[in-house]
Amino acid sequence: MPTSQKIDHPLTRDDVIAAYRRVLGREPESDEVVDQHVAAHKDLWSFVIAVIEAEEVRRYQFEHAVALFVARQEFRRIEVDAPPGATALLLRRVEAAWSKLGKEEPYWSVLTDDNFRTEVMDDAAIGAFYASGIEEVEAFEAACVRNSLPNMRQATVLDLGCGVGRVGEHFAHTYDRYIGVDVSETHLDLARRRFEMLGLNNTKLMLLGDFLAAKPEFDIFFSVLSLQHSPPPVMHHLLQVCLERLQPGGYAFFQLPCYLHNYEFRLSDYLSHPEGPPEVMEMHALPQARVFRTLAEAGLVTAEVLPFPRIGLIGFSYVFVARKPR
Repeated sequence: MPTSQKIDHPLTRDDVIAAYRRVLGREPESDEVVDQHVAAHKDLWSFVIAVIEAEEVRRYQFEHAVALFVARQEFRRIEVDAPPGATALLLRRVEAAWSKLGKEEPYWSVLTDDNFRTEVMDDAAIGAFYASGIEEVEAFEAACVRNSLPNMRQATVLDLGCGVGRVGEHFAHTYDRYIGVDVSETHLDLARRRFEMLGLNNTKLMLLGDFLAAKPEFDIFFSVLSLQHSPPPVMHHLLQVCLERLQPGGYAFFQLPCYLHNYEFRLSDYLSHPEGPPEVMEMHALPQARVFRTLAEAGLVTAEVLPFPRIGLIGFSYVFVARKPR
């Protein structure tokens, strides 16, 4: 029987009491309160809606979620340190996977929404895809405001994992200089064409290998929905490099998962497995303690760490906001 049919009946006192126990984990305040709910709602469905929207329910859900969140921060073995040769090998593997994705699904690989699959991309979809990038810039600037970080519109922004320039065009419109770095030449080609079409002449796009060798200067390190696709040794290496090169007085704003359900990483096991198909993007995690250690070693002061909800139900991801003192 459909759910709507199950709950489309007159509200009873037992319904109210069951809802309090199930949703709020407590008994109703009094018999009078129960009777008030029965009188106020014509059926169970309207009462369910009222319960879902109640402020107490939202607070209870938040408290319950936090308890689960903390309980899930269990220790699992994640190998982060790797010899230089192994890190280089992992980087080549990441490059191969993303080069293929860039040729086959350049937009979907950035935002895994079927509306951005190659076969359905049209002008409207491209417009919607690029318009969504403003949300990331707004999130960065909101974090600066929350943490009393002065406006840095005259800064050079480094966007690690820039993809096809979805976020980059918005940074380039409002900041003095933008540097986009990616491991895929195909992604960068699309970003380059986009920037040329928009007449953006304050941008520079670099392959990851060139960036690692050239050491450009930048004042803002930004990375969202990118580091998570690299194995922990690569994730840590790139984070370490970017934080160390960040100019004094600069800001770091980056996202990565710190916990994934049933996730472990052993370098030898990983290298012994064949590379997966590009349709299945790898997701990895870097332990939170290692992120804090890396920030401290690079001389940054952490200002804020907030959950980042957009990786789905596979684990917990965070946005880290930090500043490097002058």
